[in-house]
Amino acid sequence: MPQCLNTHIMNTENYIPTLYRTKGSWRKSSMTLIALLMMLCSCQNNNDGDEVTTFQRMDLGKTVNVSCFDVEDNGSLWLGLDGQGLAFKESVTAVPRYYDKLSGTLPSDVVTCTYKDKNGRQWFGTFGNGLFYWDGSSFRLPANDSLRTTALEYVAGFTESSDGAFWIATQKSGLIRCDSTGFVTHFNNVNSELPTNWLADIKTFDHNTIYIATGWGLFTIDTRNNSISPVTDNYGKAFLEKQMIRILYTEGKERLWIGTTTGLYIYDLSSHAVTHLTSDDGLADNFIKAIGRDNKGVFWITSEHFITRITPQQDGSFTCKTYGPDNGIGDVTFHVRAIACNNEGQMMFGSSNGVYVAKQEIASPAGRGSNGMGVIGVVGIMGIMGCMVMGIMLLSRRRRRTAVEHTVRAGYSDIEPSKIVISSADEKFKDKAIGIVEEHISDADFSVEQLSSELGMTRGHLYKRLTSITGKTPQEFIRIIRIKRGRQLLEESGESIQQVAWRVGLSPKQFSKYFKEEYGMLPSDYIKNSPQSPS
Repeated sequence: MPQCLNTHIMNTENYIPTLYRTKGSWRKSSMTLIALLMMLCSCQNNNDGDEVTTFQRMDLGKTVNVSCFDVEDNGSLWLGLDGQGLAFKESVTAVPRYYDKLSGTLPSDVVTCTYKDKNGRQWFGTFGNGLFYWDGSSFRLPANDSLRTTALEYVAGFTESSDGAFWIATQKSGLIRCDSTGFVTHFNNVNSELPTNWLADIKTFDHNTIYIATGWGLFTIDTRNNSISPVTDNYGKAFLEKQMIRILYTEGKERLWIGTTTGLYIYDLSSHAVTHLTSDDGLADNFIKAIGRDNKGVFWITSEHFITRITPQQDGSFTCKTYGPDNGIGDVTFHVRAIACNNEGQMMFGSSNGVYVAKQEIASPAGRGSNGMGVIGVVGIMGIMGCMVMGIMLLSRRRRRTAVEHTVRAGYSDIEPSKIVISSADEKFKDKAIGIVEEHISDADFSVEQLSSELGMTRGHLYKRLTSITGKTPQEFIRIIRIKRGRQLLEESGESIQQVAWRVGLSPKQFSKYFKEEYGMLPSDYIKNSPQSPS
């Protein structure tokens, strides 16, 4: 399976001991090293320059939180904003025009996604206030009453199929299909194979197939018969079963790029072979938020605070390079779906501090002339040569050290510190929310409003943050913690079902109902089947 390869320089720490073990005097080793360095100098001299990526913040006139993009054919740019409505730029250098709810032009200021349909309408999905579109002169709500219901409050994505149907992914009510006559069909976890009503993204692959990203795996729907099934690998296994999918990107008819909370999956659409890339392979983070591609065929992904550039190689491997706060981006948070390539071939990334544009240039080292290295380069190389020759001389003197000393050092070199575990901002937020619910576990009146208040945010922002991390609404989140704590008490406390129910803030009837939804059996059956129960 292809792996993500980090570009690296020769490891001289391993190379010098090899020279040290070479038969002959240290002079022979030093001459070998000098020859190697001269070869490197020659290679550097013949190199036209290295590609350097810099990031510049787009001037938008004010600080905005950019949640999604869409670039039109003429180069104009729509920017969906998280809490500030919309911005529109007629060109990269144009002054943006802003639209918001306060001015009466928009139904919501929290825009989550955008899509241009075949009829030229620019659609926008919101978090809490449904969908609307731009008809070229004004913003409008759908004329179809079936698209103006509470089922479409939380929109995650749009797409179209060859039969003229318009498809809408939601984070509350599953998948919505509106055919060319205006008839609307709902697909959810009750009437279809979808395991959850929380959808993150949808993408059309061909005339008959749409991919559906959910909080519980990846699925396809055959638009000819509306049958839904999990995506399988070349062994016929649902390789993303029960995983949270955050974003999709279709690379023509060749590959599907899948961003999850456990890394990046690259799915070959013909062979069904799967490549899984993680931080161990060079990604900055395993929590993928957005995927895009520039006009050179290079892929770019964002995670919480970092950008990773992924270059496909001819042998099927991938080379990764990461960028973060130290590369001029600053301490920002990137958003799901907030990535695009503008008409100049530059990648744009939406963040909590506006838009950052990646600019790539070919940089020549300072002092390099057209026919050879500059004086500074020559002096630098000679200095490196001198230091490394001195190092080899010191190594040669160590040959008289005892075998015991070498054994001690060899043993010491095998000792490594434990891995550093860094919790992401989302993990810390989730842990804090769990802790607050646990503090109020026996309080039957503990509400979503109280949780949002203790977390210092509005109910709407809590809903958005929690569903993006867990795939669960705040109400479901509280209930699941109650049920799971109840299961622990059933296993360990020896208390009755009624006592446990009251202890987790639920009536016995509620506890039994939600327990069965979570574990597929009543609490009484769970106790009977528990290994700890008496036979």
